Amino acid sequence: MKHLPTGATVASRLIRTLLFVAVQLAAGAGLVWLYLQIKKFTWIPLIGAYLNQLVILLAVMYLLMWLSVYWSYQDFRFVSDLHNACQKFREGRFQEAVDFATMAHERKKRQGLPHVVRARAYAALGSVLLAERDFDLARGLGLEPDHFVI
Repeated sequence: MKHLPTGATVASRLIRTLLFVAVQLAAGAGLVWLYLQIKKFTWIPLIGAYLNQLVILLAVMYLLMWLSVYWSYQDFRFVSDLHNACQKFREGRFQEAVDFATMAHERKKRQGLPHVVRARAYAALGSVLLAERDFDLARGLGLEPDHFVI
């Protein structure tokens, strides 16, 4: 049996995101410092000719790295919503479990775990047709819903 995300999983994703942000801020400060240090040597023709291209290249790379921070944050939000859905399901608050599972599904469309949680919550609410639809969607994404423990 496989277990859905726990609080530790959510915390690890948050820590990873915060570490990405810290590294990005340090890298940005380092790039500014490097630019100011290189700017002192503009009298060397080779450095002066390629300084602007180097700055543009480093800025593009820096922006692409911030994109990884955004993806990490989205991953954290997905796991957090999925964890909240599982918590609400365990507490017997099935409609809230459906809502959190739907939010998790909106963050990652091709992920089957929100369908498993939402289907079980629908089944507990008595909506057999909605539960079967979500079970079928989870199976279509390659998951076997019976293998997961909420």
